[in-house]
Amino acid sequence: MGLLDTLHAERGFMVAEGAATPGPADNFWYTEHPGMGAAGVRISPESVAGISSAYACGKVLSETTAQLPFDIFKRRKSKGRDSADDHPLLPVMRAPNDEDTSFTFFETGIWDNCFRGNHFSEIFLGRRGVERLVPLHPDTVKVQRLTNGRRRYDVTRPNGTIEKLPPEKIFHVPALKVDRKRAVGLNPIATHRTTLGIAAAQDAYAASFYKNNAQPSIALKSDSWGDAEAQAGHLAAWKRAHGGPNRGGVSLIPENVSIETIAMTHRDAQHIDGMKLSAVAVARIFRMPPHMIGILDRATFSNIEQQSIEFVIYTMLPWLIRWESEINRQLLVGADQFFVKFNVAGLLRGNIVDRYAAHMSAIQAGWKSANEVREDEDLNPIEGLGEPRQPLNMAPAGGGDPKQEARIVRLEKRVDEVLMRFENEPMLASTNGHFEDL
Repeated sequence: MGLLDTLHAERGFMVAEGAATPGPADNFWYTEHPGMGAAGVRISPESVAGISSAYACGKVLSETTAQLPFDIFKRRKSKGRDSADDHPLLPVMRAPNDEDTSFTFFETGIWDNCFRGNHFSEIFLGRRGVERLVPLHPDTVKVQRLTNGRRRYDVTRPNGTIEKLPPEKIFHVPALKVDRKRAVGLNPIATHRTTLGIAAAQDAYAASFYKNNAQPSIALKSDSWGDAEAQAGHLAAWKRAHGGPNRGGVSLIPENVSIETIAMTHRDAQHIDGMKLSAVAVARIFRMPPHMIGILDRATFSNIEQQSIEFVIYTMLPWLIRWESEINRQLLVGADQFFVKFNVAGLLRGNIVDRYAAHMSAIQAGWKSANEVREDEDLNPIEGLGEPRQPLNMAPAGGGDPKQEARIVRLEKRVDEVLMRFENEPMLASTNGHFEDL
């Protein structure tokens, strides 16, 4: 075995006879493969994505982020904010380059975070700041920490050349950042290779199990099979006659041959339970509620809505805040006045009855206008419904409308005068038959 073959074998790749050597830009040379797991299965981002539960977790996180409305706001001098629809970064985030939409950009970014721990995009600057963002495959970017403390990004181009770029040219979103020396995010696949290796090994075992039709095996018994070559011939003949498309046909058994059934073990029959436990363990890695990836064992009609709210708060918000913070820090011009925000209101909607009741409460309490409610429901505004309504029995604490207060004082004074007249002339009310107009 040559040096190249040895290197391939150590990293889990077997090169076929006559196969071409990977080119200088091939991912083989730049990927930090997590290596062999304790279950004896080699783990990589691609192999983990082949585990259905891991793929589902990455898909839920990336697609949920990508579907959220993304806006830029300007801070008011006092409390509050206003939409900054004219900010030059907004059209870039909605169409980062010629090939990506906002959806595919954020989808790719979160997927990179989930399976490689880091997302990188090359920044192209113009007169008004960022003009384009082009995602880079994380395996082609190596982060270096220089002696002066600054980072440098060594990017391998498709032609094999390595370009050294400063931080100002790379938009970098790390996942959990524990390696302060290299300033990169923790690779969840490498960190949890044992758990993921068990899941991958169970998938491989299940494939082998069902390849044999998941049926009890049989043994052919005879006292005169002959030598090893003869035994191999008998076995091959049996497989040709009864394997594959011929399974289930009629068999002729020689006179000196008997068939013994090998029953399925309880371990094989309960293998599905082990796969389910592995799926829950994978979901735990991504902090994913099991019901979001189709594990509904403990989900009920009474708790599914609460679990969905917890998914937004405890699973999605950390990712969204991470991305918002990095966009504010690395891409946004005037970050002291502007900030970006994902709108998660749509994910927190309840059922239609509860939602409309909440809208009505907000309108009646006066902290939301009817047009703001219509906007929440994706409806166009109606003229005359843009101002909040104040209930007649409510007024600001410590004061109100001066004219209204003066009128109340006059009315109270007039009532006192009428009462005094009744006390002094008790017969007046009965003889007149009516009260004086207030």
